[in-house]
Amino acid sequence: MGFKEKDRIHHYYRRKSIQNLRKRLLILLPIFIFFTYSFNNFIIFGLNIADESMEDSIKQGKTLFFEKISLGFRWPFKRNHPTKYIKDINIEIGDVIAYENPYNPPVNAFWQFLDVPLSIISFGLINLDPRQINVKRVVALPGDTLKIIDKQIYLNDKRLDTGDTWKTIYKDNRVFPKSVSSRDNTDKVFIPNGYVYVLSDNWDIFNDSRIVGLISFHKIEGIAIGDY
Repeated sequence: MGFKEKDRIHHYYRRKSIQNLRKRLLILLPIFIFFTYSFNNFIIFGLNIADESMEDSIKQGKTLFFEKISLGFRWPFKRNHPTKYIKDINIEIGDVIAYENPYNPPVNAFWQFLDVPLSIISFGLINLDPRQINVKRVVALPGDTLKIIDKQIYLNDKRLDTGDTWKTIYKDNRVFPKSVSSRDNTDKVFIPNGYVYVLSDNWDIFNDSRIVGLISFHKIEGIAIGDY
């Protein structure tokens, strides 16, 4: 067998190997996308804390992991889930949750599907999902009433004692009346079914229910794993 013939045979098998590899990749790619999307949307996802609103409990820049199993079944690619599917959501007072900014419109299902695998491949540098995810602490559940008086939280007409569960900090000792700001004093609020009331651990940063109102179960993306 001459050199040229051996060379042709070598190139033939090399071309076949490349073709087989391409076929395998074409089969594995949709499987990879499906499993990464399913894992991120139904089991666990990680989130980098972008601000100081949860300090000192959770430092800015920390990566926190959230589980989604306790949220119950949710239809894929559907943000506005009917309340009947998640009325038994397993959330307790003191839980740290991640939720979608209630002012943001639902994201397109196409971008939801592509966002997870592309984020994994690019180590988070590519983000196709424009939703803003906030992280806050649940302080009132459906059926509760809540009122804030001079920086003190009153849950069902009793002062909320968090004990060693979590700490609320503030550097600004001034107390504003509710006519000036909703930071330190609020009206009594009743929490209806399907909603929770959330607050920042850092009292001075009040981009929470004092500003945006109650958070719908539909907007909750996950519950933090661990005690914070």
